[in-house]
Amino acid sequence: MIYELVDTKMRDSFDLTSVQDVIFESIACAYPEATDVMVFDSFYCFKPPAFSDVERNRRVRCLGRILAREMPALTRLAMRSYSSGKHAKSNQLFKAVKGKKRWGYCLELLNK
Repeated sequence: MIYELVDTKMRDSFDLTSVQDVIFESIACAYPEATDVMVFDSFYCFKPPAFSDVERNRRVRCLGRILAREMPALTRLAMRSYSSGKHAKSNQLFKAVKGKKRWGYCLELLNK
């Protein structure tokens, strides 16, 4: 799983390696079984064990809450809020990397 900041301006200006200890500890709390945890300047990644969709979603939300609580300054600057008529207001700090070009960039860094 590869995650990056939701806010593109903060993604380009904030170096996640400066908070890598917080990211490592947060992943260890939400995913104690995770392996290959790595933090780069604009994204972090790890290999979680196989879970059901419900359990995977629960743990991803838990990880997001831990990260937001442990990094309040970054949360104030980079968090996005979403609202929908069908759902309650939602806040998001990190998102899964999507898109062929972005995914390729992240994999290139991982393979170095």
